[in-house]
Amino acid sequence: MNRRRLLTGISAALASTVAPATAVTLLPRKHDDGLGEWQTITSVPTPREGVGVASLRERLYVVGGLSPAGAALNEVYDPALDLWFERAPLPRALDHVGAVGLADRIFVVGGFDGTTPVSDAFVYDPLADAWQTIAPLPAPCGALALLTFDGKLYAIGGRSLKGVSADHYRYDPQTNAWEQLAPLLRARSHVQAAVLDGQPHVVGGRIETPAHSVTDHEYYDVFYDKWAKAPPPLTARSGGAAAVLGDRLLVVGGENATTVFFQNEAFDYKSQTWATLAAMPHPRHGIGAAVVGSTLYVPAGATEPGTAQPSDINEAFTF
Repeated sequence: MNRRRLLTGISAALASTVAPATAVTLLPRKHDDGLGEWQTITSVPTPREGVGVASLRERLYVVGGLSPAGAALNEVYDPALDLWFERAPLPRALDHVGAVGLADRIFVVGGFDGTTPVSDAFVYDPLADAWQTIAPLPAPCGALALLTFDGKLYAIGGRSLKGVSADHYRYDPQTNAWEQLAPLLRARSHVQAAVLDGQPHVVGGRIETPAHSVTDHEYYDVFYDKWAKAPPPLTARSGGAAAVLGDRLLVVGGENATTVFFQNEAFDYKSQTWATLAAMPHPRHGIGAAVVGSTLYVPAGATEPGTAQPSDINEAFTF
């Protein structure tokens, strides 16, 4: 196979026998009270922040991001092997992209080229290790949410050429076309978002700067093309990550003007309440999150407010 592989402590290509990776560090955060536990696992090969994160075929993809090594990187983590692989890079260097796995492909939409939002959209085929360009976003946008539901993509919010955006678009891979849907109730960028119980949820985010991080929580009714308000989270933040683990929406990390957060909060759709879970061991923002199996993975991110201190930290959370 034509694969370049970044293996911790291994310089040769992966052969029939896999050499042991760097040992997993189990943190003393075991919980029997339903709060969950974290593990710090094999580091991301390239320190980055402002990354796109997606899961597909039991693997974790970390694409783009702000890094001295460049923003076109596409690094893949296999939890079963505890190994990282370097795959074909993005067609162009971008950070703060939206990324999601759908139909055996990784879709990457929007992002920033420097400080300029773009409308680029790409799809990656892991078997061919190749990218293709697809129909661009109707308007340039970075730091947006990209979700998948019912075989389609939903691009929500972000920062456009005009400032923070409430725009909301749906992409159909079958027709390679976008359509505009009902906008967010409040324009925001750097939101935390995931699909819970068949409804896209958009949590927090910022109004222009991290100092204006908010607790807005909206969910979208796909059938009626309508947004509605939901209970706000416990922490106002932006640049964190969200994913659904089990039957709850988890929001982790993020920042405001002075603080990088380790908070891990869960929204229960049935009770319409938020609860605090075990804190992320290393506070970070500019992160993404994705679930493989029954584990939530949070790779990379910055450990200081702003664009300072991109990290190679990789942590996993389970109940």
